Amino acid sequence: MSLLKELNRRNVTRVAVAYVVASWVVTEALQLASDVFGAPDWVMKMLVTLIVIGFVPVMIFSWIYELTPDGVRREKDITPDESITAHTAKKLDMAVIALLVVAIGLFAYDRYSGPAMVAAPTDSERMAAVDADGRASIAVLPFVNMSGNPENEYFSDGLTETLLHMLAQVSELRVAARTSAFAFKGTNTDIREIATQLNVTTVLEGSVQRAGQRVRITAQLIDARDGSHIWSENYDRELDDIFGIQDEIANAVARALTDSLVGAQVTDAPSRSAPAIASLSTHDAVAYDHYLRGLAPLAIDSYGSLPEAERAFRNALLADPAFKEARLALVETYLAMADTGLITDAEANRKSRDILAPLLAGGSNDPLVGAYDAFVAFQQAEATTLMSEADRDDYFTRLATYIVRAPNNPQLYSMASDVLRFTQRRAEERLAFMDRALELDPLSPTLQFDRGVLLAFSLQREDEALAAFARVRELEPNNPNAYAFAGFIYRGRGEYAETARWMARAAAVDPQDHELVAFMATALQDMGLTEQAERWIARAELLNADGGATQVARLWQHYLTGDHEVALDMAERILRAKVDDRRNRYRDAAFIYSTLMRERGRSADVLALYEALAPGSTSGPGYAAQDPLQRVLNHSANGLQFQSLSPEQQASWREAFATSFDEAANDWRTSDDWALTRYAFGFSTADEAAPGFARDLGSFLEFTQRDRITYAQPRLSELIAQPEVAAALVEQEAHNAEQAELYLAMVARGEIPGA
Repeated sequence: MSLLKELNRRNVTRVAVAYVVASWVVTEALQLASDVFGAPDWVMKMLVTLIVIGFVPVMIFSWIYELTPDGVRREKDITPDESITAHTAKKLDMAVIALLVVAIGLFAYDRYSGPAMVAAPTDSERMAAVDADGRASIAVLPFVNMSGNPENEYFSDGLTETLLHMLAQVSELRVAARTSAFAFKGTNTDIREIATQLNVTTVLEGSVQRAGQRVRITAQLIDARDGSHIWSENYDRELDDIFGIQDEIANAVARALTDSLVGAQVTDAPSRSAPAIASLSTHDAVAYDHYLRGLAPLAIDSYGSLPEAERAFRNALLADPAFKEARLALVETYLAMADTGLITDAEANRKSRDILAPLLAGGSNDPLVGAYDAFVAFQQAEATTLMSEADRDDYFTRLATYIVRAPNNPQLYSMASDVLRFTQRRAEERLAFMDRALELDPLSPTLQFDRGVLLAFSLQREDEALAAFARVRELEPNNPNAYAFAGFIYRGRGEYAETARWMARAAAVDPQDHELVAFMATALQDMGLTEQAERWIARAELLNADGGATQVARLWQHYLTGDHEVALDMAERILRAKVDDRRNRYRDAAFIYSTLMRERGRSADVLALYEALAPGSTSGPGYAAQDPLQRVLNHSANGLQFQSLSPEQQASWREAFATSFDEAANDWRTSDDWALTRYAFGFSTADEAAPGFARDLGSFLEFTQRDRITYAQPRLSELIAQPEVAAALVEQEAHNAEQAELYLAMVARGEIPGA
């Protein structure tokens, strides 16, 4: 008997076929399972190795042994009459057929239901997948951390950040901004719904599994119109190769979009090569790791989180000083720290310029580098000089050139809008820029907040502003400013109890921010509740006794409780320290100092101090102030000096005042808000100013304990004595008493956190 016939008789051939088919089925099934559970690549490699190794022993076993009704027996011990190899052959044939059916089914599932490449869309489908401006659009969703270790969350988020950065460089793509994309982190929102909210046509999603120095990344690009997959890939690499993986993913996505979507715009060519994409400017794994760790606390943007972001970005630069993105993130961190009061504006500007210097010296052509350079220069100029509208226009024009070069970056639109603040004539233009930024990043709490501030304090559209702040709280419940600025709106309406409620909520959200605590104290002082305010001031002093808001609250507490000598000494120390005018520190100190000194008949000493601190500040309304302290002292000196001038000198000064007022506010001649000023500087009589001033008081616009000091000045006595003004003041006193009672009732009901 030939060897081949004997192999067939003993079913060795059939066992071999069954082994191969069964191995195929097991491999396909485990491959699908490994994709779902993120198994590392070595699992499949080991399985295949074991299958290959096991083939020879199985063949030897099938040659030596035979399966009989009595169990497994050696073939040489079985007589021909006892052998059932023919029956076993039929069973093996049926098993092979069944395994083939299962294998084909698994293959079909993997090929057509899994993340595989779909057929290229038709021209009409391609055109439907691009925006109205002819660009393809994409959202990069946060990659899911499959590592089982929450501490690796920053790594998966960081990969998403990097891919966003890289894809945003492709001019043919409109990329949904980070904050909007990250709003869907941890949700099970349908891809089509996400695409609708972000106004995109494609979505990139994936997962990351990190184990030691190994990383497995799965990425897939989805057509949001029908949920089909345009492209997908798995990557199993060493962590040192993370930069190569990022390059591969970003370029593959750009190529897929270029071929299947953007290419539709070129009707005479089936496709075109993907645009070149520059990766992050570092290949240092340690620097990159620190950079990723800083992104989350920067996004939180609170008093407590920003120092953590600063440390992370500084560590990134220690590892790689040429890491451009870490430098820009650190500049953004310093600007945010100045906004929250962690550092002064001067410190933020100095630190930012130092960080930007190497990039500028290297001749960087990055529009974001240029934009930050321009914005920091603007911030510095605003803090140290009195900027004209022409100056602001120049900075705006400079930033606009960078917007043309990087139209996908919402930060640039926000910066451009910011340089026009306090420029009333361009408020609507600012709003248009904010709306454009929100088109690019519709779920950004920061942009929503900036828009709310613009609506409230430049356009006086307070109800819309409150809605914007409510939206911020939905998007980021831990953003304290969304609570505090709602409180500022209510303060402007004279609703002091409601102001206190919102300030207390803000302080509860970010308990490390001394300014929020001090704002709560101020709200209580507005209602005359100085005893309750003292507890909040003491708390603010524990957090930062030298902060502008804390000092202002303490200064007024001394004054309102009758401790005038201490208030006078503190006001003078604030002016002599020349720190900054944060939270109107200079203005309030000069007001209290000049008021108390005038009551003591020492106006000449006030002017002498002003002249020593800012030479020329007592020379009248024509003085060209160069910084906030000079401006404050000049205004305070003008008020002291005007009443002592001769009629001829007053007329000359009045003409200079009119010119400066015309430049500052073109409605000062008619607006009720300016009635008090018109009377104080002789532009109107008490009879003429009284109706407008009474209407202003009747609108409950911030008539606080502090305002009583202003109206008690002897030079205003004739105006205050007017019947309609006196009646309005009585009404205001009653209103403030009602607000205090309302607040105390809120406290009793437990509605004020920390009260």
